[in-house]
Amino acid sequence: MRTWTPHQWVTAVAVALVAGTAIGVPTGVVPTPFYTRMTPVLWWNYPVWVASSLLMGLLVATYMHGPQAARAEGPRGRRALLAGVLSAFAVGCPICNKRRHQRRQPPVRPSST
Repeated sequence: MRTWTPHQWVTAVAVALVAGTAIGVPTGVVPTPFYTRMTPVLWWNYPVWVASSLLMGLLVATYMHGPQAARAEGPRGRRALLAGVLSAFAVGCPICNKRRHQRRQPPVRPSST
């Protein structure tokens, strides 16, 4: 990253902001009138959301034209897309979060009388 051009840094910041919006709005981490989240936002949703957005910005910036030696072997596009989709599920999947954080209740046992 020391050899990155200003264009790459601007791209990284812009993509991180777009990714943050693309993950945060539909998952309800960013409150908007467009979507109502079924479960409350948990404390760990925010760091995962921020880290995912920053990493996506940095990843896309590696595809911009920089020094030839630095981009000889870059990451694969399909893996990056899959990572972005999975980060959205990690932050905002209301069904997954709801199931994971519900209290487990003991099974109902038939009475012996």
